[in-house]
Parts: sequence; structure tokens; C-alpha cells
Amino acid sequence: MWLAALVFAITPLVWVVFSVRYILLTWHLRKVGIAVTGQIVQQREWHNRGNVFFIPTVQFTTQTGEMIEAENERERSPREFLAQQPVLIYYDPQQPTALLFAEQLTNKAMYWSLIPAVGLLVISWWAIARDLFHLSL
Repeated sequence: MWLAALVFAITPLVWVVFSVRYILLTWHLRKVGIAVTGQIVQQREWHNRGNVFFIPTVQFTTQTGEMIEAENERERSPREFLAQQPVLIYYDPQQPTALLFAEQLTNKAMYWSLIPAVGLLVISWWAIARDLFHLSL
């Protein structure tokens, strides 16, 4: 029984880890990120549970004059991006491929998504502990 609970616990754990990593990147780019206008150069399709999302690749020039082309893998949109579409991005000067669109820095949805993820994580780990150590409420 606890093995099933452990498997069930992995999903919210992964959800929490990815959410926290995204939030930390957002905080970091708010603090040290450099704003530049780039442009969409291509996109790739990502399929998830029968839905199609598009992940853009952005090209921009850093403050030091280096041309960067990087995928914004944290931006998954159900709408297609237009080639050569200008976008305001924030990038990390120490790692220019770490970037977010400006609107991603103000999006609070990731914070709210942590609530059910943490709730599921607590419930599933409590179920594992209860089964392993024969705990009761």
C-alpha cells in the first residue's frame, strides 16, 4: 500500500520542484536581469494529454554584443508565435540563455499552483508515514 502512495507522491513532488525553480528564476531575473527586445525566430510543438502547445525560440543581442538564440522553455502557449515577432525579455547576464518574457515576471499563477501541489505532497507523504509506522489520527 505504501508503494502506491510513494508513486502518488512523486507527481506533486516534481510539480513543487519545477514550480520552485521557476519562482527562483523569476526572483533572480527581477533582481539582476537585463531587459532587451528580442524576436521570435522559431517555435516547436509540445504535446501534452492531447493538447498542443508552442515553445518559442528567441534571438537577442546582449549588452556585450553577443548574439544569443535560446528557447524559452518555460513559456508554453496554446497559441502560435509569429516569426520575427518582437518580445521584451529579461536575461541573466552571467547565463544569457536563462531568460523569461517580461510578462512572465509578473505572472502569479505559479505561486497559486503550489497550493494544491503542496497539499497533495503532504497528504501523500502522510499516507506513506502512516502505513510505514502504523500511525493513526
